[in-house]
Amino acid sequence: DHQMRAWLKVHALPYRLVANKIDQVKASRRQGQQKRVAQGLESSVAEIQWVSATEGLGMASLRQDVVKLLE
Repeated sequence: DHQMRAWLKVHALPYRLVANKIDQVKASRRQGQQKRVAQGLESSVAEIQWVSATEGLGMASLRQDVVKLLE
């Protein structure tokens, strides 16, 4: 993931960070988990699209982002 992100940056290509399966993290632990993932990716929580395909969380927004990136 880090290597791909670095490659995209070097080539000035747009990308979106997406974390899937957020539904598998208990609501009481979600904020802490998001912070840990963001730190591991050297990003902020806000820069990451948090989604759950199972529950549909964040999927509409992700679809919109993908459409924008493909334009």
